[in-house]
Amino acid sequence: MKTLKHIILFVLIIAVCFSSVNSSGADNSITNSTTISNSSVFESDLPDQYLFICENDRFSLSYREDITSIALTDKLSGRMWYSAVNEELYDIKNSSKTWQTYMQSILSIKYVSKKDTRGNFINDYSAAKDNAVFAEKLENGLKLRISFRDSAIDLTLKIELEEDHVKLSVPIDEIKENGEYSIVSVELLPFFGAAAKDADGYIVYPDGSGAISYFNETDNKHQFTKQYTIDVYSLLDHEKIFDETNEENCAMLPIYGIKNEKNAFLAVITKGDSSAKINVNTSVNSSAVKLNRASFEFVYRNQYRIYLSNIIINGRSRTTNPYGVKVDKDMIQLDCEVKLFFLNDDVANYSGMANVYRDYLIKEGLLKKSKLQDEVGLALNVFMGTREEKTFLKKFVNMTTFDEVNRIASDYLNNDIANLQIMLRGWSKNGYYNQPNIATPDNHLGGSAGLKRLAALDKENDKLFLYLETNVNSASKSSGGFSTGRDVVLQGNKIPVSHNKSKFLINAKKMESLYENALIKMSANLPIGVALAKAGSFITHDYNKSFGLQRSDNIEVWKNMISQTYSNVAAQGGNLYTLALVDRLYDIPIESSMNQITDESIPWYQMIVYGSIPYTSEPGNLSYDLELLKLKWIEYGCMPYFEVTVRNPLNLKNTSYNTLFTSENSKWREVILDIYNEWKSKLEPIQNTFMIKHEKLTEDITQITYENGYQVIINFSFSKINYNNMEIPARDYILVGGAYN
Repeated sequence: MKTLKHIILFVLIIAVCFSSVNSSGADNSITNSTTISNSSVFESDLPDQYLFICENDRFSLSYREDITSIALTDKLSGRMWYSAVNEELYDIKNSSKTWQTYMQSILSIKYVSKKDTRGNFINDYSAAKDNAVFAEKLENGLKLRISFRDSAIDLTLKIELEEDHVKLSVPIDEIKENGEYSIVSVELLPFFGAAAKDADGYIVYPDGSGAISYFNETDNKHQFTKQYTIDVYSLLDHEKIFDETNEENCAMLPIYGIKNEKNAFLAVITKGDSSAKINVNTSVNSSAVKLNRASFEFVYRNQYRIYLSNIIINGRSRTTNPYGVKVDKDMIQLDCEVKLFFLNDDVANYSGMANVYRDYLIKEGLLKKSKLQDEVGLALNVFMGTREEKTFLKKFVNMTTFDEVNRIASDYLNNDIANLQIMLRGWSKNGYYNQPNIATPDNHLGGSAGLKRLAALDKENDKLFLYLETNVNSASKSSGGFSTGRDVVLQGNKIPVSHNKSKFLINAKKMESLYENALIKMSANLPIGVALAKAGSFITHDYNKSFGLQRSDNIEVWKNMISQTYSNVAAQGGNLYTLALVDRLYDIPIESSMNQITDESIPWYQMIVYGSIPYTSEPGNLSYDLELLKLKWIEYGCMPYFEVTVRNPLNLKNTSYNTLFTSENSKWREVILDIYNEWKSKLEPIQNTFMIKHEKLTEDITQITYENGYQVIINFSFSKINYNNMEIPARDYILVGGAYN
């Protein structure tokens, strides 16, 4: 009798389980930890397939079980945002089955067989009918446990409503690989906010200074335009690092945004940014449904090239492709988290997105104000010396000595420069290309005594800020002082990351050691600061046995090095992790890569950072059109910046430093002073405030609005113009306005 009861009980359990499985076999049941409310005023506007889950004062969340899709309602506008392509707006049935599934998925994964050596990656989609989804209602959101059948990979996605944003997260400890496949990456919300070309809007993304792809410009883009992928912070692929033909920019900030009519959202990575990509797609490269879209992709395994085999017959290779691709055995241990901020009406644009993100960074302590921001600044690079590489003797080329820098600085200070920032390049032993930098002043330039005299000038002048550019990230074989086995970054195949086996990357352990020694040497020359080459533009993973690390570890190394520095720190590049730590940024781009999908470059990065940290872009003396560059400096909020020497740059003809063609300070001095005095007299009111709006009013007129009410209106044309009863001369600007009432 007991046996019969057990059988009946077992059958009932099975029946209950199958009752929650849809007809395709995918488990999409909702488990309610609390009763689902029907009180949302927006529920009546939902498509029939969507089930209301929860709400707060700002947002409402609904869920569609059959395709694992969510709908987010912004109560301020009433606008609904879908993770799946809306079938009521777009006919997706003409697309292939794979594309239909992709367009309805809240996330997709890329995976590979653990035995694969050819990089045969496979994509799978959360909305695929064979996948099982277990949905659990949370107090403020929804938890989705997604099981991908073909790969036996399980993961969890949480969607949570917060006070002013919506948070999505993929916890690393809930990713399980139960079979013969390894997860490579997860693409989150691939079609959230996707829009067709007839919509009034655009995608904005952090390519260089910032870039826009307009929906209505689709027809003007090349028919073979492909997805544009931007690696966050630095290139993910070791093979591309020394590739001089590679023109890809990397994202200094882990963000993108989409504007559609009077509504917009900003997507921000708040965890997992060190191992992420930003994918941007225009409707040119879509399926039968032409949609513009963007997404984040989180990388859980690095990949690397391996040498398989090669057959040589009569001295010729008979193997079509002797190389293969493998991925790491272990997953990168990173939680991934994205926050969505929604904007409406007048602020639903890239300016509004920049303001939201700046406020978020300041609130979270990720962007702090530099003490060098208060006064209008002038930045000089002084190139000091390097060795000839095209001659047998390889003699040292002395371009500027420490005492000459002393005289240059004194002269500018005597001309009332209130914030003079001078970076010394090529100052250490054997000059610029001696890398890694060993922080010993070169004797040709005046040695330690000359540097001490310069440090004394720095100490007695509170308007002077000197930096010694220091590179402990790169290494030249000809310089020596490091091991090409023990001290360099290795690929997964244990081959050093190098350029023709002559240039290498120093691994983090050696880099920290070099920098500690450099700081000890430089401490004798306080208060001179340090300009850390590559600190804000380069991170990498490393397979070195003595100190292997992931990209997130590399970020911590940079942060520790900056924090250990005794005096001011400038960083080359402006990656997010530097913004709470450094006093100045240099080599900040003032344009995008103008990739095939890009229609316009904008100062998106600058709108976020301006008013907090001073930065420079490219030297004025190296511009083909200084008048135009001046206007770009103003538009992008850059400090005036020049790279100077005492001697003629022709002396560098037998060296590899071939960027200087006019640099003698004596020839540029008056120009430099004139430009600084122009900044000081005209632009000082906007020095210490935020840039809150950037508008291209016409093809030739740009207007920038600042938090204190001032506006700069720039005329880029070759003719004077009259704008709002104000005359603006050709290739000039005016400053108008003042504090808001």
